[in-house]
Amino acid sequence: MQEINQIPFLLKLAEAESGKVRAHVLEELAAFCPHLDEAIAVLGVDLTPEQAFIVHTLNQNHQKQTYQERWKNLLNCPDESMMLESALDCISQIQSALFPYKSVGWMLDRLALDYRKYHKRPDPSELARFLFRTKGIRGIDEDYYNPLHSNINYALQEKKGLPITLAAIYMLVGFRLGLKIEGFNLPGHFLAQSCVRGGVLIFDCFREGMVMDLPQLASQSHVPLMQLYHLSRNPPSARTMIYRILRNLVTACFKHGQMEPVQLYSSLMKITNRHGEKDLIDSKSFHYPAGSLVKHSLFGYRGLVVDVDEQFEGDASHLAKLDPAPAKDQPWYHILVDGSNFTTYAAESQLCHDDSDREISHPLVTLFFKMGKNGHYIRNDEPWFWNQ
Repeated sequence: MQEINQIPFLLKLAEAESGKVRAHVLEELAAFCPHLDEAIAVLGVDLTPEQAFIVHTLNQNHQKQTYQERWKNLLNCPDESMMLESALDCISQIQSALFPYKSVGWMLDRLALDYRKYHKRPDPSELARFLFRTKGIRGIDEDYYNPLHSNINYALQEKKGLPITLAAIYMLVGFRLGLKIEGFNLPGHFLAQSCVRGGVLIFDCFREGMVMDLPQLASQSHVPLMQLYHLSRNPPSARTMIYRILRNLVTACFKHGQMEPVQLYSSLMKITNRHGEKDLIDSKSFHYPAGSLVKHSLFGYRGLVVDVDEQFEGDASHLAKLDPAPAKDQPWYHILVDGSNFTTYAAESQLCHDDSDREISHPLVTLFFKMGKNGHYIRNDEPWFWNQ
């Protein structure tokens, strides 16, 4: 590494040179990070606007690389709860300039200890009441796209946050008490679930820990009960939750014009994705892309394509009901059936275009689509959650 007294000379070169020389000089300056600002202050260097921009960019790149390496390490954690907690703690540290950082683990430990003072045994329903009523942790009711609402540190200290942030608090405190509490990845919302006396209970942490069973949730959410059972049997992994939190942060920062955090969180999303999070399939190459209006050539119903599988991925019992059974090695489509709350799964050979242009009536349309020009349905990035 160069001596720090070379920094003023290197800064002048970085400002003046271009091409390969500049790249080499920037590499030399980057070697001083994360202590570059400190060294400049010690030397008493007055930076020109161009030099200040160079230093800022070098610091940002170093910080980004540091967090990326840390992110890769935490995603290798074999324990799901510790992985989730480590990721949320890391996000809190990234945002420490916006809100003072405290150890997330320490605050969660304190909540678990406080619960034990007043309750003889761990219980999911009692814990929900304790956190979201006694302690007063609430869902935010304004400024929904504030990036801090995805910060568990902020949520614990200010007692407010997004649904997934509050669900994470509930899950991680429960983990400390020996309770198995899992996420419930409802489209457009995020809940928690736990098995209580042999039955599954759903907890809406955003609404003061409101408790319901799956039939009650089906009635409130208009999501078919069969699909809710599928969601319950397939809770989101820690990586899926982390990915969704990062996506919330990218959206929030973009809406606030904070492009440097957008770049950082987007890079962490890519790393998380490489560790197992499945991207929404690009359906544009299929004959009926997501958003297409189709009609079943045999049964006559019309519907809206919400997702596509490259080949049959359903249960064998589904094919057994069809006579003749379509070939497996062709695209299969998940379809929201018009005028119902059902979804169906059909082979490409069974479908044709629906040219009626009549609006689709189905409770899940608004969860997975927005309306574009000329009445076209535009698929959002909410992952489809049900396989046959």
